[in-house]
Amino acid sequence: MYYRFKQYKNRKQNGEIQEATNTATKIAVDFALQTPPARKVPKELELVDRMTSADFRNDHAAHLENMRKVQNDRYNIYFFEKAMEINQHLFKDRVILVLRCGPGTLALMAARIGAKRVYAVDHSNATRYAELVVKENHYENKIKVLNGYISQVQLPEKVDGIVSSWMGQCLLYESSVLEVVEARDRWLKPNGFILPDLASLYMLGSQEQKLKESLCNWWLSVSGFNMNALRQYSLAEPRFLRMQGEKILTMAHRVMSMDLLKINKDEIAIDRQIKLKVKKEGFLECFLFYFDAEFSRSHSPIKLSYNPYLKLPFKSIWHQTVLFIERPLAIRLDKKYVGHLVFRPLKRLNFKQMELHISFFESADNHAEDIYNERLVCKRWLMTDCFQTYAQVASCQDYRALKCQN
Repeated sequence: MYYRFKQYKNRKQNGEIQEATNTATKIAVDFALQTPPARKVPKELELVDRMTSADFRNDHAAHLENMRKVQNDRYNIYFFEKAMEINQHLFKDRVILVLRCGPGTLALMAARIGAKRVYAVDHSNATRYAELVVKENHYENKIKVLNGYISQVQLPEKVDGIVSSWMGQCLLYESSVLEVVEARDRWLKPNGFILPDLASLYMLGSQEQKLKESLCNWWLSVSGFNMNALRQYSLAEPRFLRMQGEKILTMAHRVMSMDLLKINKDEIAIDRQIKLKVKKEGFLECFLFYFDAEFSRSHSPIKLSYNPYLKLPFKSIWHQTVLFIERPLAIRLDKKYVGHLVFRPLKRLNFKQMELHISFFESADNHAEDIYNERLVCKRWLMTDCFQTYAQVASCQDYRALKCQN
């Protein structure tokens, strides 16, 4: 009798569990089928609100965090604000084109300073935010926001000036310089201006032993294991870092100058001889690059400079470009150092895929720079918007490490 009662009790419990499971399943299905409540999103942001993480990978400029970083670049913002303030005569009652407008900060500045009309253009969906920002600041009668590439956008009139924060890391990488040149050719009036229109790229040699140890050489022994394969990846990768001037061994050598009012698209590359003058002896561990940008039409001189000797008063998204070499080089004051630099897109007019190649020699004759001793550096670096492949890393190894000959 006891066993019969126990079996009955167990069946009853199992039935209750099954019934509870069925009820929970039904509730979950009903909840999943329910239509979520409508989100209250401004009309201008409806498209951005539907963007997924995959969409933001292809349009990172529309991501709120990336916009925050750009707007937090107070050094860059201050440059444009000051340039417009001291050159109001160039903006007053003029038509202005703002390229890569983002959420519209530069367009709002131009309108506030007195521009008659402002066309804010960007191919990113950041223009959706710009439309809302312009409206909320009551400039919709002055600022027209347009989404698309400048090669596809049709403006109703020519413009008196082009404003764009077009520069990229190492001046050219991921820059929008081609869009500025396109806009100049299509829409800029004769005697119009570009802000900024002048730019220079500089090269230096530096002794950054501790930095190289922390970023590259520590792979030589990780928990007692040799991970030199990963060190090769780290040496092949250009770094964008905020550097100081204490470790610099050479004078700055200008390797590129651009005037956006004159330059052609096919001229935007570097293939030239270089010369580094030593100012302090030491062991060269890396090459540094930095850029300056200026506005030639400014009533008073104004420059945006990322010289590592300058202590910038604000944060910035742009830094110096650091290229580590395989082995340190002893640099002496009584020697001359020369070489050849190539900096160009891997594919024509694509500044998201670029290569840097440096051949570096000690001059055999202090009076003749074209007579070389053994090559000290023969190395390539790639700047890409994706991870490098093993073959690409292999192509970026140092000449002296591979004992190659050209």
